[in-house]
Amino acid sequence: MDKPQHIYNVDEKGLQTEHSPPFVVGCRETTTPAITSARTATTTVIVCGNALGAQIPPYFVFKGEHMREELL
Repeated sequence: MDKPQHIYNVDEKGLQTEHSPPFVVGCRETTTPAITSARTATTTVIVCGNALGAQIPPYFVFKGEHMREELL
């Protein structure tokens, strides 16, 4: 606890690249659900920072075509 520069947090977020939200008429107090297709590509963004506020550049994971066997 006395070395905040060694305390890190990692988070990830998936982004839909082909998302088209529906047109919904409703009250301002209500939220509309997101409608996504299972066939769309998802790009993942991974971010990491420490307790002092220092951060490393984000890591982007894009859709790939083939998995390389040597990575397994």
